[in-house]
Amino acid sequence: MSLPLFLATPLLLASLPATTTPPPSDVHSATQETEHFVLRYRPGSRAGASVDRTAFLVEQEYAEILHKLDIDGRVDESAPFELFLYDDVDELAEISGVEGTGGFSAGRESHFPWDNDQTRKHELVHIVVAAMERTGDEPRNMFFAEGLANAVLEYVHGVPVHAVAKYECQRGSLPPLKELVAHDDFYAYLRANPGLNAYDVAASYFLHLLQTHEPRRVMEYYHGKSIKGALKTTLRAAEKGWHEHLDAFPMRPELETLMRRRRGDGGEFTVHGPPEKNMPADVLGDPEEWTSVLANVTATDEVGTWTIGKDEVKGANGSGGDWSHVEVPGTRHGDCVLRMRAKTGPSCWGVKLRYGAGCEAILLGQGAFIYTPEGGIAHTDRVRLKGNSEVDIVLRVRDGHAEMFLDGVLLLEADLKLERSRIGFGIVGGEATVLEFAVRDLP
Repeated sequence: MSLPLFLATPLLLASLPATTTPPPSDVHSATQETEHFVLRYRPGSRAGASVDRTAFLVEQEYAEILHKLDIDGRVDESAPFELFLYDDVDELAEISGVEGTGGFSAGRESHFPWDNDQTRKHELVHIVVAAMERTGDEPRNMFFAEGLANAVLEYVHGVPVHAVAKYECQRGSLPPLKELVAHDDFYAYLRANPGLNAYDVAASYFLHLLQTHEPRRVMEYYHGKSIKGALKTTLRAAEKGWHEHLDAFPMRPELETLMRRRRGDGGEFTVHGPPEKNMPADVLGDPEEWTSVLANVTATDEVGTWTIGKDEVKGANGSGGDWSHVEVPGTRHGDCVLRMRAKTGPSCWGVKLRYGAGCEAILLGQGAFIYTPEGGIAHTDRVRLKGNSEVDIVLRVRDGHAEMFLDGVLLLEADLKLERSRIGFGIVGGEATVLEFAVRDLP
């Protein structure tokens, strides 16, 4: 049912809950129709403002579900599916009478907030596969329904469902399949095991089946045919193959940290706070080794304007693609570390640190660069400049090697042929205020 909240209302309700308020169809009187859906929304609502986008997406997702599960031609399309779009979960609860869930489905209709793409797709899987005929008499609990819906997603809240199951397997808390598939009340099982993300565990199992068997056969198993009859295997053999797949699934350290935190097992991500917490000590050196040269800079071109004060330097550049530069006149530096802390305006395109024209550490909306007169020789788009933000850029030049740090994290490196140079900084487009510009000469 609901993706954000795991204690959800059972899927195949005979009817919506009885309430003293008008039924949702009365409140959601405005409609938009597509080939397979009727989208309902409250007139004057925020959901109604985005109904065209939702109508476009649900038809795409419908086709994706049919293809991924290989069920084209097996879904009852004699009547349209009905989708009720809400402004938020509070409105959903108030109008539908269903509380404690981020979305739910009943028969051929789904209810969800208009802006939750993940929940919408999850609920679409529910109503589409519910419109198919059963293929066997074996009972199926909601482990099947919720697992298949998240298996179609593959990534839930940005995380591979296999990673969730693998972590449970590593910690020895992955329940046996015979327990999960046989529990009469799946939601009661969830309440009794609050630390277990059983939705994504179920999704991992069904995704593995879809990846290793014909999806059409998996759907026969889903709809009541025995696993032996549908997939020519046993539950024990399917579980063994699933566990072998989880053992081989690559788990990055950061992902394992996330799994540990979600499960309540502790673990912290690397702090991305003040640069001093991240930057190597040999780059920072001692505070007394740094010399502030902020108030010493002068403009070197006529592009843009600079207001130079003791504690800050403001640059304004509305000329388009031409950089505006300042530098510290007179002194040329050999191996050194430069540091600039700046606040960018809303329309600023880029900022840079300069070790003369021969080596520039540039941060733009397209990414970060180490630049020379011949062009960019190192680049990453892992970080991008954003307007109205504060950046801390460090450029270390030592023994013909340049390193660029952003907020204490090493981004780029390059080998250069350099001569002693004047130091400075620059901006392009918009405005920026430089709050710190300092140099640390290296032995």
